[in-house]
Amino acid sequence: MQRTMVGFATLAGLLFAGAAASQDSAPAPSDAPIRECRRNTDLREGTNGCNAILKTPSEYLPAGDARRVALSAVYTDRGRTYLRNGDYTNALADLDSAVQLDPKNSRAFNLRGDLFTAQGDSARALDAYDRAVAANPKDWEAFNQRGNLHLRMGNPEKAIPDYTKAIAAKPKFVTGFTNRGEAYRLQGQLDRALADLGSAIALNAKFVMAYIYRGLVHTEKGDYASAIRDFDEALHVKPNDAHALYNRGIAKQKAGDAAGATADLDASMAIDPNIVAQLTAIEIAP
Repeated sequence: MQRTMVGFATLAGLLFAGAAASQDSAPAPSDAPIRECRRNTDLREGTNGCNAILKTPSEYLPAGDARRVALSAVYTDRGRTYLRNGDYTNALADLDSAVQLDPKNSRAFNLRGDLFTAQGDSARALDAYDRAVAANPKDWEAFNQRGNLHLRMGNPEKAIPDYTKAIAAKPKFVTGFTNRGEAYRLQGQLDRALADLGSAIALNAKFVMAYIYRGLVHTEKGDYASAIRDFDEALHVKPNDAHALYNRGIAKQKAGDAAGATADLDASMAIDPNIVAQLTAIEIAP
């Protein structure tokens, strides 16, 4: 299943609104901390930018209730940076502050879900994603992430409605079609899987996992030639992808090409010796 990058809320507008408001009485501050806080996930530079804003919020943020929402966005961005760098303790503290300041901050809830998922706490992750979609019923990222969690928990029947809601909120959501296609495959609904994966590829002809998942569907349907073509396409986009090599090897094996199968399987294991265990664990290998 595929993950997408979380978007940047409305911090930019709120921060620049604050800077503009301050121009009546003082020079506008540099927007460097704003850029660093919003966009930079480097632990030092990203947190320094957020820290500068939090140290003197009146220089960057609007007054009144809008400041509360803007502060929530700053804590969210700093929490994201801590999370991306594996500092779960500080990440959770910031994300907790974010949702306390703005209970409708779905991005903060979503990142909390990502954090708990990384820690292996599925129950708390699910609760966080539930809160994210309750705060924003059009948060396609949260629906996608909750669907991914359901899929990891072995519940494709629960994942599919979430992916459907993600696609409804973002109709050209390539990852949503790809993930729903994989969920349909795991349920044995192979024709629906093919339709979704075809939609994903039509939207983005270089989306590697869509080719891999569609190759798996073709393999399960016994259409090994089509499967091999899809794995070929995946490898054309991303040469030496261990997943594509391994599964192409399986398709060649089933098609009777013993030499080709051995070459692909050996190549995949040379790239990643743990490939078999990894794919079996997430139900990708046929």
